[in-house]
Amino acid sequence: MKYKFVDNNSDRLIVFFNGWGMDSNVLNSINGDFDVLIYWDYRGDLELPFKPISSYSETYLVAWSMGVYIANELAENFDIKFIKKIALCGSPYPIHNDYGIKERIFEITCKGLRRMGTDKFFAEIFASNDDSIFNKPSREFEEQVDELENLEVLVNKYGTNSDFKWNSVLIAEKDTIFSMKNLLNYWKGNAEVTIVNMPHYPFDKYNSWEQIIAI
Repeated sequence: MKYKFVDNNSDRLIVFFNGWGMDSNVLNSINGDFDVLIYWDYRGDLELPFKPISSYSETYLVAWSMGVYIANELAENFDIKFIKKIALCGSPYPIHNDYGIKERIFEITCKGLRRMGTDKFFAEIFASNDDSIFNKPSREFEEQVDELENLEVLVNKYGTNSDFKWNSVLIAEKDTIFSMKNLLNYWKGNAEVTIVNMPHYPFDKYNSWEQIIAI
């Protein structure tokens, strides 16, 4: 796992778990008076490479897409009490026929990536109402494929920490990665749900940390 710590000399901290295949570029358009700790690249085992010092007046957990699963498994390892935990377009059951990406679709995606590349997949993730591409990651293709395959290994190895509780979740009506139906199956009754008419990528509609933690 990789990480980047953005020091804005703030007494508030965002701990952010990124989606599959991403890097810190995904947050280039997000602004706000927060220090930000970004995790991405989920190859290898479930281990945190860095934990912040518990010296902030406010700390928030935010996770997007596959990062929701990783955060669900690792966030209890922080010596921090999160004021709020927000899941964006993902679930603690990322490969699941009822609560996440259907198992068959995930298998087809893994096999298809090596043959077809990531362009079509990222077009689905980043597509907005005007079909623009936002903050595309700058990563090697092979490591992205390895990461996706390893996510399945991690899910099979560790399962899901069902005791970890989230406060709120954002669900996208146009999400073609994590369907609205499956996310509602899991989150309804488990967190406060906000449904928005947008695709899987939320960071053109939500472009400040204040907006995100208000979800």
